[in-house]
Amino acid sequence: MSMNTNQARVTDPILSQIALGYTNSEFIGHELFPVVPIKTRGAKVLKFGKQSFRQINAQRAPGTDKKRITVGIETDTVVMTQDALEGIVPIENAQEAATIPKVNLGQEAVLDVMDILLLNREIDCATIAQNTANYANNNKMTLAGAAKWSDDGSNPEKDIADAREAVRTSIGRYPNKLTLSADTYAALCFHPKIVERFKYTSGDSVTEKMLARLFKVEKVVVGKAIYLPENAADDATSIDIWAKSAILAFVPTIVRSRRSPSYGYNYTLIGHPDVKKPYFWQPSDCWVYPVTHECGPQLTSSEAGFLINQAV
Repeated sequence: MSMNTNQARVTDPILSQIALGYTNSEFIGHELFPVVPIKTRGAKVLKFGKQSFRQINAQRAPGTDKKRITVGIETDTVVMTQDALEGIVPIENAQEAATIPKVNLGQEAVLDVMDILLLNREIDCATIAQNTANYANNNKMTLAGAAKWSDDGSNPEKDIADAREAVRTSIGRYPNKLTLSADTYAALCFHPKIVERFKYTSGDSVTEKMLARLFKVEKVVVGKAIYLPENAADDATSIDIWAKSAILAFVPTIVRSRRSPSYGYNYTLIGHPDVKKPYFWQPSDCWVYPVTHECGPQLTSSEAGFLINQAV
């Protein structure tokens, strides 16, 4: 069975919905860069300064002019990356799976592809968020020596409090999210000053929720994902996507549109990820499941974030 080009380009609505709703629980990039759908590739990035976070006195006396504000400044065109990858299912595997109830190799092929595409986005998000060049001096700190949280003499709670205050001073709001790399989280869980804070209130191990209460943020998330470069050997050492970092950020709990002030957004073309109808590739006797994902994480307000670099 073969399909012509036009048939191959028809979107498969069921598989597209599966891909659209799929997430990997180990990824945290969406916590800093929530998805915002855009209609065209020519959309503009909205950058948010302090005015976007500031309360405005809108009272006016009769006959006087009304105050005006501009929410967000349109800057460069959104830069999106189009990832396109195809999952294949050999016909022999498909025939064997057909005899096993509840086994759908087509769905599995799409989800395997989505894992890779979402991994790419996670790396993009981490690269942006952990780049010290993206932050003003008042919105970052690099720890060294005894100040590192891996040192028992350090003071993580004070560092976080200072970072929270720096964000509040910049935008008038406290950050509501804290992302931690896995190594940073591990150091905090066993830090004597952190453990001491919970000694009389809980006998449990330190958790993300406990740290959220201690650090006065709505949510603490831990970046646990790893990756291997494309051409690395299977026995090569994996690389942490998030490493030695803690990032405080203000991100709206409910994203109504790209005009809502936020630390960052992941601009995503409407309809993506897009899964085309599978087609049969005769040279290798395989069913092919094409998936395209076009999106791009952008830092829209670095003042709404604070990077603690080299935390451990």
